[in-house]
Amino acid sequence: YTTFEGRLNRLAYCVMGLKALVAFVLVCLILSALVSVSETLGYILLGCATVTMFICNFSLTVRRLHDLNRSGWWAILLFIPWVDLVAGLYVIFAPGTVGRNDYGEDPLEQSD
Repeated sequence: YTTFEGRLNRLAYCVMGLKALVAFVLVCLILSALVSVSETLGYILLGCATVTMFICNFSLTVRRLHDLNRSGWWAILLFIPWVDLVAGLYVIFAPGTVGRNDYGEDPLEQSD
């Protein structure tokens, strides 16, 4: 979840993103109980969880862009309103590069 190297196919991107989202929701539910006990500490921990989730999702997106033979810098498009919708759909639905590309071997090829 924290590496920006290599490639990630569509299915792995969606599954790993969903796992990260579920983990984030569970952490937020647990930390929301802490907010009622110690408001400052709870909000600090929620902020840390949010930053961690952002880094994880950003690294997944960069690796997915690598599978599309695009630079990770294309992920900046996801911060532009309306462009993010088109870019997000592209990242999710576009098929990856078949075979080796500039960022490594095809994640769908099985090595013997």
